Amino acid sequence: GPEHPSYLSTLHNIAAVYAIRQEFHLAVPFLKESISTGKKINFHLVEEWGKELEFFEAQLQRQQSKSAAKKVGRNDPCPCGSKRKFKNCCGKM
Repeated sequence: GPEHPSYLSTLHNIAAVYAIRQEFHLAVPFLKESISTGKKINFHLVEEWGKELEFFEAQLQRQQSKSAAKKVGRNDPCPCGSKRKFKNCCGKM
């Protein structure tokens, strides 16, 4: 069942695989679920997993802020420095 230690380890392992692939948006929910369930049965690794969750959430926030900063509008100046609009330069389709 969901409160069995092997189930918790599986959830944690899934989160770890996503983290290795730098997919923290997928890793965080699995880690949160393993922590939440682990607390109910007083699982011995929950405290350690909490530290991992802090790291994963920080990485996720960093990834999200990077992707938000990268977005260039079609009519914005091209980031290559050509002084042309993005749509007429590197964003040309």
